[in-house]
Amino acid sequence: MISLRIILQKECWTRNMIPLSIPDLRGPVIRDLSKSIKDNWVSSAGPDVIKFEKAISKFCNRKYAISTSSGSAALVLALYSIGIKRGDKVIVPDYTFAATANAVVLLGAEPIFVDVSNKTWTIDPNLVEIAIKKYKPKAVIGVNTLGLPFDVKELNFLCNKNKVILLEDAAGSLGAKYERTKSGSFSDIGTLSFNGNKILTTGSGGMVLTDNKIFARKAKDYISQFREKNLYNYRGIGFNFRMANINAVIGLTQIKYLNKMLEKKKTNSTEI
Repeated sequence: MISLRIILQKECWTRNMIPLSIPDLRGPVIRDLSKSIKDNWVSSAGPDVIKFEKAISKFCNRKYAISTSSGSAALVLALYSIGIKRGDKVIVPDYTFAATANAVVLLGAEPIFVDVSNKTWTIDPNLVEIAIKKYKPKAVIGVNTLGLPFDVKELNFLCNKNKVILLEDAAGSLGAKYERTKSGSFSDIGTLSFNGNKILTTGSGGMVLTDNKIFARKAKDYISQFREKNLYNYRGIGFNFRMANINAVIGLTQIKYLNKMLEKKKTNSTEI
């Protein structure tokens, strides 16, 4: 079977392009996956999911980490957790992956597109301030573009001043820092993605990060269909957004090498 790396290389040569990222799996991935499969821990009911959540929570210095099946699912989950509903307005940057705005629409809310700064490619705080006054949004989504954090200090100030919740879309910026704060911890609630083209991959997966106990509780209820301890009782309408144990196994193996991978990326960027 031809490897994905070879296919991507040929595709890039043909189109004269540089890929955003190629999956970089290190360590005993096959060994750990084999053990998980032999032990029948393949679905979301597995011990490695909790271990991976704790590892990411510790790395990003957040109290709560709720794993999901994808970064897109994490966005929907985060928006639901902060109370976004039909008719609400949410400010999003006009330069971002479609999932950022799609998550807003899926909950029946309206995305308000705001332009980005030509210096950082992240959402422009000056334009956000104007949009807040005009549209009275319930939340603002700040996206860290290609690993570069948005204006953390200014956006937090604006949102706190206007009593608007700030959600950080940190899908592609795991490990980035603003002053001493790590990406995923820049706001009230944040999301990560572990897709194949991300800094750390689990094959497919995402994470919701927050220090807010209420947000975390809502997220945990929503991803498991609001199921109670009695397996046949459900308190609400939710989804199965849970990460599978085999995906968590990959993440646990890779997070051990995350700092080395980040250092390598920094070295590569200075050499370009």
